Amino acid sequence: CALPISAAAVAFTAAMKVSAAKSCKASTIDNPGYSQCKASTVWSNDPIGKSHGLGRLDSAQAWSARTNKKGEWWQIDEGSAKPIVGVRTQGRKGGTDNQRVTSYKVKTSLDGRSWTYVDGGKVFAANKARSDTTVANKFSAPVTARYVRIIVESWKRHASMRAALDVGKHCSG
Repeated sequence: CALPISAAAVAFTAAMKVSAAKSCKASTIDNPGYSQCKASTVWSNDPIGKSHGLGRLDSAQAWSARTNKKGEWWQIDEGSAKPIVGVRTQGRKGGTDNQRVTSYKVKTSLDGRSWTYVDGGKVFAANKARSDTTVANKFSAPVTARYVRIIVESWKRHASMRAALDVGKHCSG
């Protein structure tokens, strides 16, 4: 006699299989819309998706934190648990030496309440040399997450950033 399996149990099992992945053969860049983004603070209290709340990769400006301090963050919601293999960042649009985050840490979550540092709290180098380039950082192994927070550690001129995620494809382990 087979017992019915709930959708939640199936999703949990799938997430556990992905979390066990030690490597992915490929990845794609995911740059979700602003309805899937949040920030700790935004300069001038602009809403996400407008002016200083434009933190998506290749946006017309950048997300700019209200204050220059460690711990400010930009968050991306993938919509469901996925194998995240890295982060891509850019500084604020407009020249080579504009405002930018120069280093950050990453925290991930499956539920938006319980957070874990990626790679034990490693500080990733971001846009140290130039603000107009895309800097890609890969994690030591795929991390299954729905929510990803990119947490400011250091900056030049002002804590401003544009970001997207690298999502693993064909993962195994």
